[in-house]
Amino acid sequence: MKEIATVLLLILLLSGCSAAMGRVSRDSGRQAPVVYVHPLQNVYGRASLAVLPFQVPEGREGAFSDQVAALFRDVLLGKRSFPLVKLVDQEYGDPVEAAAIGRKAGVDLVLAGRVNYVVSGTELGGAGVDVSIRLINTSTGNTVWYIRQSCKYPWEYPDNNFMKRVLAAMVMENPREPLPGQAVPELLARVAVDMADVVAGYAYLN
Repeated sequence: MKEIATVLLLILLLSGCSAAMGRVSRDSGRQAPVVYVHPLQNVYGRASLAVLPFQVPEGREGAFSDQVAALFRDVLLGKRSFPLVKLVDQEYGDPVEAAAIGRKAGVDLVLAGRVNYVVSGTELGGAGVDVSIRLINTSTGNTVWYIRQSCKYPWEYPDNNFMKRVLAAMVMENPREPLPGQAVPELLARVAVDMADVVAGYAYLN
């Protein structure tokens, strides 16, 4: 009996070491936001901002576009990037139209965003998003900030070695996360937080 207990303990220790060495951080696919355009001085600390519906890939229109815009509005408010941030539910075709909508709404800046691609992935990972935002001065029509960022979950292939199979036969594993329905909103939230930090002046990354 003592020998069996020793063998089981050894299996558990080896399996634990194998899992620890093979674990992939969820943030390993998170790239820093790249800032292509930014103001030389922080002259927009008291500016008002309107967030327009995001342009999204074909097949993702409608509620998804509005949800991404609402997410960015909430994050910018939470970060206190601007004293006034509001949603303006009006479609636009280019930055000129976006600036005109902002002027009509009576704000200093307008955020025109685009989800360049979105992949839902599976329970093993693979979800990813690529987002760009353009903040436009409504008076001049000039782009004040242009930021782009990619974020994804790496693939986590199951480990089917002997020790893993033995352990799986004795221990009920927790289900893998994230599930496909949860991954994209979480990735978009990460991107929104990173970009809000940039706009708030915490970092300018090139």
